[in-house]
Amino acid sequence: MEGTVSSSEFVNTPYISRTVGVGTAGHGEIEMEGVLETDPSEFAKSKVKLNLGVVPGVEMAVAWQPFVSTRSGETRNRGTGDVVLGTKVKIADAADSVVGAIVEMEARLPSGSAGSSSVRGETDTLLATSIGQSMGSFSLIGTYELALLGEAGTDSMNTEHGAIVAASWRVNEKIRAFVEASAAYSPQDSVTAWYGGFGGGYQVMPQLELQTALQVGLDDDAEDFMLVFGFSGVIGSLFQKEVAER
Repeated sequence: MEGTVSSSEFVNTPYISRTVGVGTAGHGEIEMEGVLETDPSEFAKSKVKLNLGVVPGVEMAVAWQPFVSTRSGETRNRGTGDVVLGTKVKIADAADSVVGAIVEMEARLPSGSAGSSSVRGETDTLLATSIGQSMGSFSLIGTYELALLGEAGTDSMNTEHGAIVAASWRVNEKIRAFVEASAAYSPQDSVTAWYGGFGGGYQVMPQLELQTALQVGLDDDAEDFMLVFGFSGVIGSLFQKEVAER
């Protein structure tokens, strides 16, 4: 299996970075992910996501935010968040080459009801690529992200750049730990925010992993901190397996 709970070294972290794996869902597999991100005094955002392995090396995804709570001044906005559609393509397999690599695209459709952060009426697009290499029980993954953000009321589009380096350690068959460093650059504001993070996952059964993490801002332009709780697992197959020949 090439998905999120595989024994492979390339597995997703608890979502501190958007894109941290270099694998895709296995052909015909349906994976489910869930995450809660929160700074308790500022926001709480949940997300559930289905990943579909439509053909070998190609994954399609749909995600939804069933609950979002954000604060603007003294006002607290609560409601649902946006729908996100995505696709991920494996361009290099770590089993056959020196590194594993994927490219990914996501589109956020403005369909939420949780205040101005989710009802801007504009579509955002994320383009990303990740490259990873394993060294026994250790993995190192680098990711570059380009976000194209629609601006309400105008035809213009803002851009944001992200860079992430994540190191993962498979402690044993059930426990995984990771650390990461990331930077987010906003050209229109000439602002770069730096973050550090760490976390881990516990595989409660072969097809299900529970995850937790902490992200901390490292400069004045970064958010102070964010707690992350998540899970990922394989829940079924798109296709019936072929009946073995008698």
